[in-house]
Amino acid sequence: MAPSLLAFSSSAASGLPPKPQPPSSTPPSSASASARPRGFRRFMLARAAAGRDPEPPPLPEGTEKRSLAVRTGEVFLGLAALLVRAGRGGGAAVEEVEAKDGVVWEQRPEDVDAERRRRELTGPGFSFSAAGLLFPYHLGVAQCLIDRGYLTERTPLAGSSAGAIICAVIASGNTMQDALQVTKDLADNCRSNGTAFRLGAVLKDVLDRFLPDDVHIRCNGRIRVAITQLSWRPRGLLVDQFDSKDDVISAVITSSFIPGYLAPRPATFFRNRLCIDGGLTLFMPPTSASETVRICAFPASRLGLQGIGISPDCNPENRASPRQLFNWALEPAEDEVLDKLYELGYLDAADLVTQFQEATDEESKERIVANLANFAYDPYNYTFMRQLNILELFLDCITEPNERLIEFGIGGICNSCADPANASVITQCGGIPLVIQCLSSPVKNTVNYALGALYYLCNPSTKKDILKPEVLKAVREYAAAGDANTSFRNLANAFLDKHVNS
Repeated sequence: MAPSLLAFSSSAASGLPPKPQPPSSTPPSSASASARPRGFRRFMLARAAAGRDPEPPPLPEGTEKRSLAVRTGEVFLGLAALLVRAGRGGGAAVEEVEAKDGVVWEQRPEDVDAERRRRELTGPGFSFSAAGLLFPYHLGVAQCLIDRGYLTERTPLAGSSAGAIICAVIASGNTMQDALQVTKDLADNCRSNGTAFRLGAVLKDVLDRFLPDDVHIRCNGRIRVAITQLSWRPRGLLVDQFDSKDDVISAVITSSFIPGYLAPRPATFFRNRLCIDGGLTLFMPPTSASETVRICAFPASRLGLQGIGISPDCNPENRASPRQLFNWALEPAEDEVLDKLYELGYLDAADLVTQFQEATDEESKERIVANLANFAYDPYNYTFMRQLNILELFLDCITEPNERLIEFGIGGICNSCADPANASVITQCGGIPLVIQCLSSPVKNTVNYALGALYYLCNPSTKKDILKPEVLKAVREYAAAGDANTSFRNLANAFLDKHVNS
């Protein structure tokens, strides 16, 4: 029987209903929905500068009899914790990880430019740590981020071990509540038939039934799976391109392969490489976003980690001990515990979100607009954006002296104006002169977005406002830019071919 959770904070006190029902907090109002996060890096540095929570005293050794699964897993998790303390396996940018840890980067050359473009207009990404069977904690965190609008269909994700499985689940389009129920079914199977040596086969069967057939398409370029490749020394391997559903499942199970725990063998093969659990080398891998918020299912202070966005340290009172968490990570807890872990993950994420929303600095404004511009990629969000006057917000940003706000504002206009209803709003709000103004910007991205926006905004009713001599002169200059500015040349020529030369 799993240890009691009666010492945990109650659902009633938190304002959240009992799980597995989804949190019934009211949907964000228009004001709160548009208040997107910014300043993750600055906020984290400030938190670290304020001093880490005091290290809890060492826990006495438990007297309970531990199974082979727990003993095997504890050795592996202990080794991973030592590497994390030594500065390996964190959530630095890919370039830093490559230089410091010799990470093997399996991104295809043709994806490099696409990723660079995604970074230009994206909100923060989220990296989920290795967690063993503590899936519900990560599911609760994800549900909160979804509810608050921070986690969308385009948000970059990364994960190691259980965190990699969570990334695939999020990208699959399944609900977190459905995933929680599947976790309970998995736990029940392991409680009845054993965990050690068979968890890998059970997990593979569960994922095969739960994930959709097109999950590889949904994951490609969006999620990163961390794997430890065994050569002359363990090296991190990052995978973000998948050929099939089976390839995704193989990647996340390899990322979770604790030697002698998932199966009765010391390692496994992935794409002809000998590999083990990704948490050993990349405990919280970097995402493709310019900033990554790291999420740890264990108390970050006990692992010696700083700058962690979401972890049990967010609400340290009345929590399970690290020993209990390690036990539940390696042997499935009772359903009551799984429900509580889900709720606590939700609450820890909500704590950090609240602090982000209170930020008022200039950096916060930039991140808010970058997030909204990212939303503008998806037609599903267009009605929502018009209701909240987000298109008008983009236009307001173009009038700001801050070049970053101008860049993100015109980027949002460019991303959304292919839709006729959005284009009509932009035109009616006097947006065309503001877009034309961006053609003379010193920022390359701003000019690119302006050319793209004019391509879609120009129509029979707006030609007289757009096809002015000074505008055509600027566009023709960009069309003659040559190889030095290929993007300028291509966009400008596309505009001239459609609206002037035809």
